[in-house]
Amino acid sequence: MPNARKLRVFLIHAKEDNHMDRIRIIHKRLVDETWISPWFDEVELIVGQDWKYEILKALDEADLIIVCLSKYSVGRIGFIQKEIKVALELAERRPVGSIFIISLRLDDCDVPESLRKWQYLDYFAIEDEETYRKLMKGLDKCARSVGLTRILQVQVLTDLEPLQIGERFRYELPKLLGISEEDTVIHHKDESNMLTIELPEQAAQEFELHWRYESSRLSTLKLVDFRILNETSFNEHVDKKRSIPLRG
Repeated sequence: MPNARKLRVFLIHAKEDNHMDRIRIIHKRLVDETWISPWFDEVELIVGQDWKYEILKALDEADLIIVCLSKYSVGRIGFIQKEIKVALELAERRPVGSIFIISLRLDDCDVPESLRKWQYLDYFAIEDEETYRKLMKGLDKCARSVGLTRILQVQVLTDLEPLQIGERFRYELPKLLGISEEDTVIHHKDESNMLTIELPEQAAQEFELHWRYESSRLSTLKLVDFRILNETSFNEHVDKKRSIPLRG
């Protein structure tokens, strides 16, 4: 079973960059992706911490590093240059062809020579969805290369009595999907026939196939409706809800 932890992404940026609002929005969008854990100093650093130590530690633990470039940051003398230097040293340890550093140009700045060997992205407008999809595709490939899998949220409606739902799904669903109980997180309110289940991507897709083809193996769960609440394919970012109609 692939590791179900989130992809650790470190954001390098100049502290007083003119594009900080856009960098904050990028961070927020990454937070909203259920399979990504971004590290952003404004959010992660706690008062009293040794900030240099925490930053370097997070850099060392990152699966991927995003470097936010601008005319301000490229010419900036400060700790950002140390962060980029460390990122380059870490990149040397990665296998050839792996994705580890992605540079985002926030304006029409020159990409530092040390970063030019890697394909960069122009992210001049936060509403540029095409660029965001390209960014997600790079993160997707990185996630695969380090052996990670996504966690998807699946919402189901069942005819089971509410008091039966928790126990039935907690023990029978993992057996059906061939995963461990630890890989199945169930959210259910005692008096509701609706529940939300967090599953590794492959297991969620298999669950959907059983539902689509009316597998008899699902009969004990008495499913009425099935919906993937969030889904991000490995080829392009998808921001939608997809509902399969109720059966007549």
